[in-house]
Amino acid sequence: MSTCQHCQFFQIKMVTGPTPGDSLIGHCRRFPPTTGKPSPQMRRVEAADMSAFPMTRGSDWCGEFQPSTSPLRRLSATVLKKQPEPDRRLVVSANEAAKMLGVSGRHLHRMSAEAGLPRVQIGARVCYRVETLKNWLAEHERCIDT
Repeated sequence: MSTCQHCQFFQIKMVTGPTPGDSLIGHCRRFPPTTGKPSPQMRRVEAADMSAFPMTRGSDWCGEFQPSTSPLRRLSATVLKKQPEPDRRLVVSANEAAKMLGVSGRHLHRMSAEAGLPRVQIGARVCYRVETLKNWLAEHERCIDT
């Protein structure tokens, strides 16, 4: 638990993946920024701007650890994660519709024929409108006593 991601000096800069620890990359602000060695071709202004805090991973640790007092700082990393774009398709294939409903393709076909689940034929493909699936499911929802 005494890793950089839980330290008050760790400032999150980016999240690189879904798992915590190695996916967090940030600056350690325990000590003042370090300066890089300027090249002879740099002007003084450019050389003075070379200071930076060391980059660390969330799973790193050191002897200077102090627990973070702000849970919001750690939670802010979740905001940085790229959110998946919502599925905006109007229709889905029969296999996708069956998967969405958690039934087999054969059972979906039976539901269309016997229970009146509407479907659309586009060329040779049988498709199901996503909105129609949601509405049909809401209409046929009922409480089942166990």
